[in-house]
Amino acid sequence: MPGLQSKNLKVNYKEEELEVLKVFFSNPGGNVFVLLDSLTPEMKAALVARYSRSNDLSMQKLFLREFYGDMELQLVQILANIYPNIYKDNNERVQKFNNRVLNEYGDDSVREIGAPIIGVEFIDQITTKKIEDSKLFSGIEKSTRYLDFSKGVKLNNNGEIIEYDENSRVYLYLVPEIIEESNYKNMYESTLDELFEFYKKLEAEVFKKLKEENPLENQKFPSSYEKDELISYDKLSEEEKEAAKKAYDQALMTQTHDVCRNILPMATLTNLGWSSNFREVGEKIAEMLADKNKEVNKVGDEIYKQLKFYAPTLINWIELEHGKEYINNIKMRKELDPLVERYLNDAIKEYQETNDIKYSDEDIKLLRDEYENDAEVEFVTSILYPFSSLDYKELEKVVKSNKELQNVTIDWVKKLRGDNRRNKLPDAGENVGIKIEFNIPISIWRDLQRHRNLTQLRQEYTIFNGYEIPEKVEEIGYGKEFMDKIDAVNNLYIALHSKEKTRPYAQEVVTFSHKIKTVFTADLKEWTWMIELRTSKQGDPRYVKLMRELYEKIVKEMPFAEKIMAHVNKGDNNNDNDDNLGRLYSLYRNMKRKNT
Repeated sequence: MPGLQSKNLKVNYKEEELEVLKVFFSNPGGNVFVLLDSLTPEMKAALVARYSRSNDLSMQKLFLREFYGDMELQLVQILANIYPNIYKDNNERVQKFNNRVLNEYGDDSVREIGAPIIGVEFIDQITTKKIEDSKLFSGIEKSTRYLDFSKGVKLNNNGEIIEYDENSRVYLYLVPEIIEESNYKNMYESTLDELFEFYKKLEAEVFKKLKEENPLENQKFPSSYEKDELISYDKLSEEEKEAAKKAYDQALMTQTHDVCRNILPMATLTNLGWSSNFREVGEKIAEMLADKNKEVNKVGDEIYKQLKFYAPTLINWIELEHGKEYINNIKMRKELDPLVERYLNDAIKEYQETNDIKYSDEDIKLLRDEYENDAEVEFVTSILYPFSSLDYKELEKVVKSNKELQNVTIDWVKKLRGDNRRNKLPDAGENVGIKIEFNIPISIWRDLQRHRNLTQLRQEYTIFNGYEIPEKVEEIGYGKEFMDKIDAVNNLYIALHSKEKTRPYAQEVVTFSHKIKTVFTADLKEWTWMIELRTSKQGDPRYVKLMRELYEKIVKEMPFAEKIMAHVNKGDNNNDNDDNLGRLYSLYRNMKRKNT
């Protein structure tokens, strides 16, 4: 069956729905839009949050179904209709002033005041990660952990999307225009169709296996009275059993999706809610317009058009001379300078004459050896510095000479952490840097990539770093079929990569099971937060295992970290059932609150 071209990615709306939507969205019925100020900030936040866990095809469909009709919104709608031009700045003098300040003077800090919330829909994973690759990114995309991505869609006669259809074989993945016009179109679509059909098959079998391993009757649930007390299913009231059953099914499905999502390709379409300021979003648009991938260019251009409609003076610098120069500079960075490339190749060749270049298959490499200072001394010195009158270097000497001082300070920090991981490490932890190189499946990297308080470098999505088959897939006897699907993907990737025109689009077929090489540089405070968060029971069991391994590596290098990383769920990486149905407790509490 054919995939979907970007020109056909449009949801069908009734005329009366579009009339309602135009009050609240800059582009009623469109895939890229801005949430207008006729929605309160609280309502915008609620809509974006609900969006990430909703099966609705569009944020605007979700809005019509769940939000429109609320009394507060009806009042806002009336006000917006009374003052239809309230969002238009028709004052010529103000427009000239804004243009002069923003464009002639280029004051980026002024652009940081404006903060639109943007919806970007039916975009592939490559474009999604392009948008998200920023320390300042703040947003939520549709969750591959909580939602079923194998559903097909029904189209009308114009090729517009009407609704999900379980029986349809038109799946939500992108067929780039370049692929559509190439000789690889049929190979591309048939290969990706098979991935989504395999997802469906896996979903049923993995869910069945997890249910057999974790019967509802064997589960325990949080007491209504004591947070830490657990009671068995048979002792729950009828109302509590109803909540427990719903939570149980959701917990099973979450773990099922943790397994199944590994077969999804980077061409998988998703929706994104994005809150940003005009400085950050402008720079991101420039990056997208400079990209070699035309599909990324198209989305970047559409975001620009919608923001220009919403607040032209805050974004139109992109069209001006310095904006064009900025975009050209980004394009130059995409290609290694020929002189540098020649020197690099010569240096590698010269090095190989006397040394072996080793390609490690380790999932995690701790690159701590680049730092000269003793980590514990540096951490303790940073803790004590605000309480001392000594120069930093002199205090460092004092700390280094007194092991007892180091020990009691570390014990005090442990005490400060208390019983809650939200009592974060003091800011002194930011003075101890740690660089980690990962070679991990994209499915795991996606969750780690969401952390913003660090510097991320990554290589492109490729098949050449290998891939990982989830253990549950092997357990249900589908390991061989999984490998066959990956072999087909690898062959398609090599075919696309062999031609210059289609090379940028080879990454579309890389699956979430393929590994990506990436380097994260962060301080001890951020690593502590990340490891404690990502070893909690709610996480994908595979990244829980990965974070436990990272914790062990850090503690081996810096033993004092064992005390201050006080809320790591150390568990047992050799016991697959150690964390049981990870999200069961929190889901059960949520269900009880809903019932109440």
